[in-house]
Amino acid sequence: MRTKSCALLVGAVLGAVSGTLAYSFLKQKRSGPFKEVNQIRSKYAEQTVNETQIEADKMLSEGGLAAVAYENQKQEI
Repeated sequence: MRTKSCALLVGAVLGAVSGTLAYSFLKQKRSGPFKEVNQIRSKYAEQTVNETQIEADKMLSEGGLAAVAYENQKQEI
């Protein structure tokens, strides 16, 4: 009798654990096609922003060099 109740208890615990695992596995959010597309778009948007920032920095440095060259020419006169 004692082994039968012990086996029932173990079975109930295993059933509860497996039920909890199955529920959590089935309720997970899976990434759909729209989410994947949005992730790709955001990745390329970040790269575009980075390239734009590099171009802006480059323009500032070129402008600074042009200003220095102009001042040097102005001082030579």
